[in-house]
Amino acid sequence: MTSIPSMSSLRSLVASDPPTLRLRSQTGRRAFRTVLPLVSMALLLVASFSTAYAHPSATLVPLSASAVTQPTGAHIVSHYTAPQMTIGLLLATSHQQEQQALIKALYNPHSPLYHQWLKSGAFNARFAPASSQIKAAQDFLTGAHMHLLAGSPSPTLLLASGTVAQVEAALHTTINNYQTPSGQQYFANSSAVQVPANLSGNVIGTLGLTNLGLVRPHSQVSDGQQRPHLPPPYGGGPFGRGLTPSQIAGIYDAAPVYKQLNDKGQGITTAVVEFSGYTPKDIDVYKKQFKLPNVPIIDKPVYGGPTPVNGALDRYASEVELDIELQLAIAPDIKQLLVYNAPNSEIGDVAQYLQIAKDNQADAISTSWGLCEYLATTSIELGEFQALAQMATQGQSIFAASGDSGAFDCLPYTDNNLQGNNELQADDPAAQPYMTAVGGTSFAQPNRTVLFDPGTNANPTYPGVAKEVTWTRGCPPKDCAGGAGGGGVSRFWGSPDYQSSAGQAVPGFIEPGLTQSGAYCGQTAGTFCRELPDVSLNADPSTGYAIYCADKQDPFCTDPTYNIKGWIRLGGTSTSAPLWAGIAALIDHFNRTRQGLLNYYFYSFDSAAGFKSQFHDITSFDNGHYPAGPAYDMATGLGSADIFHLVKP
Repeated sequence: MTSIPSMSSLRSLVASDPPTLRLRSQTGRRAFRTVLPLVSMALLLVASFSTAYAHPSATLVPLSASAVTQPTGAHIVSHYTAPQMTIGLLLATSHQQEQQALIKALYNPHSPLYHQWLKSGAFNARFAPASSQIKAAQDFLTGAHMHLLAGSPSPTLLLASGTVAQVEAALHTTINNYQTPSGQQYFANSSAVQVPANLSGNVIGTLGLTNLGLVRPHSQVSDGQQRPHLPPPYGGGPFGRGLTPSQIAGIYDAAPVYKQLNDKGQGITTAVVEFSGYTPKDIDVYKKQFKLPNVPIIDKPVYGGPTPVNGALDRYASEVELDIELQLAIAPDIKQLLVYNAPNSEIGDVAQYLQIAKDNQADAISTSWGLCEYLATTSIELGEFQALAQMATQGQSIFAASGDSGAFDCLPYTDNNLQGNNELQADDPAAQPYMTAVGGTSFAQPNRTVLFDPGTNANPTYPGVAKEVTWTRGCPPKDCAGGAGGGGVSRFWGSPDYQSSAGQAVPGFIEPGLTQSGAYCGQTAGTFCRELPDVSLNADPSTGYAIYCADKQDPFCTDPTYNIKGWIRLGGTSTSAPLWAGIAALIDHFNRTRQGLLNYYFYSFDSAAGFKSQFHDITSFDNGHYPAGPAYDMATGLGSADIFHLVKP
């Protein structure tokens, strides 16, 4: 039987300063320390164990942070009713310290395990919950007269259905309908979930008790300064709708990767994370327009696939299609592209990441969906974390859009009314430690004055850092209503070892008055908090990308204000994230093997000027709060890519 770590061992995992190995890798990379990531998952588990051990005779134990954070002014409308509910119990993976040590070794160039990625099934063979723990959780559900459901992608996620009354009785909470002052309606549990003491620490979360925290796409359409006029032309796409694949390759230096290295991502499988239907024929039009190879696009529905939440207005075909089209734009010869697609729900979110990890087919993945950490439930955070940790051990690279509201990621959710320091919010899953967070730059100033436009030039070159700036529109003051690259400090996660460890941090990481530590992100005193983004690319819709979308259910794809015969110019960090997944495909092909979580690769580069060989160091403007500056910053991370020098350093 696999034992659950004790409270003291978990506390030690977080608080201790483990032995470090000073490494110096290939020429041109800085010396750095590799340590165990300091993440608040362990702290949350500690909280559960603390309660259990403090009251050994207690029948029920509350799950830490399992009560929903209610928007300001929300009030109960009625008791929630439904014929059936499906819930998920999230179980903790086992051997946490061994798991962290393995990841440490897999990314240590001097370790014999360096890049010896786990094969499919190996992660669960080593780190799945013990069979006795799974059975105890199953017995709990069936003992509450609920029905176990098949189809879970992981032994860490148990699915069950029952009546609302059965769910409430089992978890000792009440589920109500709520309404916010603006009229938004949702259901949620009214109090913390409680489970039997014998499940404490084994069950670390519940999914399906609320539909409040639904993820949103981080894409933005280019708008004219005076609607309803079409936005002014930009780039070489049809009707001036934006940048073309060859222009992207020219600007960010992928063209010599194609020509000199014969590298267009051959043999690599990429994937996208989605929560909406789309029109596959639109992808064919895009490929034909730009003479791209006919890469197979394979749909991979998860947990039944996408379902409408509020009808057609929740169909974001443009998001799905831009993700696919831009991955193909930068890595045109990949083997295949997998379109994972799940319902936009807590269970759908976690199940999708677990399915990608289970399949272990995709070498590089992007997600352009997220929500501010303030609204992300602890169960979502922990479920994603466990899936992403598995991906890291398998060598899968994954990139997430960091949001389009600058330093204020909750701004699109108007009912939060966050005040003071709480207005500063980062995005989940971009802030996850085992995720590469992608921010946004622009080729235009904040007032939309264009600094660089390749026009119809099919093969432009990079215009220089003076003409690529932080994407920021309408901020400050604390607004960013026109869009801005997401970035800032996580409220949930400690700084991973690739950013800072044992008193040493990457250049630019520590910014007086901006960098946070300790209680700000639920860590021990002195532990830095996770900062994001890690990298960036152009994401301003004013200088955005030509995307084809004629889906009749998506307003973006039918509104004549933006659309000319299916061609639309899109931006947002939704565009920069899939491009980075395409870059990862080029890196993997060149190295003839997966490179895994590329943060370990990116942050190891250094130069006196601040990563300038592989990145364009963006130093102009800010994202509403965090200024761009030399080396790393929370406006654009390490900067935008020089793809050739990233692929062949």
